[in-house]
Amino acid sequence: MVQRATDAGSLAYLLVKPPDIEQLVPAVQSALKRAEEMRQLKESSVRALLALVCLQG
Repeated sequence: MVQRATDAGSLAYLLVKPPDIEQLVPAVQSALKRAEEMRQLKESSVRALLALVCLQG
């Protein structure tokens, strides 16, 4: 379930209350993975923009 949610683009999935460690750890892992993917995408976008600027100028 966690892998499917991560692959679908979620940052985390809803936890029942009260959260238990068996649900909390995978939710944090999923959020960290997506955050890293988003960081890499932003970095790639910046590099692409800089390349375009260098080509024009």
